[in-house]
Amino acid sequence: IIHPDIIRPLVPCIIDETLKFVNPVKLSAPAIARGTAGITEVTNQTGYVTISAQPAEGYKFINWTVAGEEVSTSAIYSDLEAGDKEYVANFRALKVFNVSVLVNNAEMGSASASQTGSVVEDTQVTFTATPVGENKFENWKANGVIVSLKNPYTATITNDIELVANFTDKYPQLTTVPTIYIN
Repeated sequence: IIHPDIIRPLVPCIIDETLKFVNPVKLSAPAIARGTAGITEVTNQTGYVTISAQPAEGYKFINWTVAGEEVSTSAIYSDLEAGDKEYVANFRALKVFNVSVLVNNAEMGSASASQTGSVVEDTQVTFTATPVGENKFENWKANGVIVSLKNPYTATITNDIELVANFTDKYPQLTTVPTIYIN
């Protein structure tokens, strides 16, 4: 038995002993569908079945389970069909994270991001720092830790993030006057 985990009840697809389709996987998703799953290939010579899962918009595929045990974290999975197995495609709602971008000194430069505010998990966001005049971009920091020396910098969003573009003077000012000794 192969079925998707939409919202209970689960929709089964039966395969007979020769691994041929008895009834094709045709899913009618309920109003709150998390995703779909189905058989993509059955190989009679080897006995392998390939199944695939596709998350609905706003959801993420997590894993395939058989009898409650994880068998794969890949949305496309091949398995030797030995005996009756119930494959469950597990999905969860995508998380939304807060993304912001700042600068260490607005007189030294500016920073921007391709998206800020509420950003959906796994979205790629590009951060760009633009120095003013002779100033120089140094790095990107999050929580005081350097995360990149690249500019622009692209990050896959997996949590809340506040990136700070750090700039320095191209020619730093001396803060103390050196002492010169003459003998």
